[in-house]
Amino acid sequence: MKTLFVAHDIGGAQLLYSYILCNALSDYLIVAEGPALQPFEGIDRKSFIGRAQGMEMIKAAEIRQVITGTSWDSDVELELILQAKAAKIPTVSVLDHWTNYRERFRYPESGWEKFLPDTLWAHDPTSLHLLQSLFPSVRSELKENFFLTLNQRLFSGRLALPAENSILYMTEPTSKHFGAQLGYNEFGALELFLNKYEKIFPHGPTGKITLRPHPSERDIAPKKYGVFMQRGHLQLSLEPNVFLDILSHRCVVGCDTMGMYYSAQLGRTVYCSIPQNGQECSLPISGLIYLKDL
Repeated sequence: MKTLFVAHDIGGAQLLYSYILCNALSDYLIVAEGPALQPFEGIDRKSFIGRAQGMEMIKAAEIRQVITGTSWDSDVELELILQAKAAKIPTVSVLDHWTNYRERFRYPESGWEKFLPDTLWAHDPTSLHLLQSLFPSVRSELKENFFLTLNQRLFSGRLALPAENSILYMTEPTSKHFGAQLGYNEFGALELFLNKYEKIFPHGPTGKITLRPHPSERDIAPKKYGVFMQRGHLQLSLEPNVFLDILSHRCVVGCDTMGMYYSAQLGRTVYCSIPQNGQECSLPISGLIYLKDL
């Protein structure tokens, strides 16, 4: 019997992929859809199955455990959690980031609790505290952030700061899901950055200023952010590995994206571009600097 990993959004997929590698797992299958396909690119294609086949294997008791990410734009994880729970197969969901945990299980819809797995995995102590507060009836466990661990191992020789005062700006499509709720969007945040970035370094940037689009925006970034890039003379990043982008810059700027947290863990100075009156950043980063205060 095999473990079945299921993911659609990239954050959960990164954690699951890294969990597989860090633990040298071999007896598993993967159902990956949408953005989740990219983090799993290094996995043997024979390990991938479709959603329907995963459902059938659960029904046939050929799966011993289901471990999922969590998503906004897909029901693949929830569908397979329901199927596994009906078959009395243990279920686990890995929570990335620190926001909207209940909403990933369809809260506040009536009966949303049926989508909850048997166990929830947190990736840091702050995440664990949130899970225990929001889901008191579900077992919560603290696991290491395997994506961070894996990349720290891979790039241990490249952690030194680059010589030039370079800046990496990381976008996220807040207007797609949370614009009204957060009180800002990605365009207002980027506008603030362009108005303030020269204050990051006393004598201005001496190196490149790079815009790294969110994985869901890679295909549309040139058109979506073209005007801003021309104004700020920003380069568009084509680097698939977020850690390589972080390590090639001296400081990192964004709103509330996971890459900012990883940047702080790698010793980069991190700035937040959330505009005035926007909801505060949720990331547990010590020494986070808000551009609006400069």
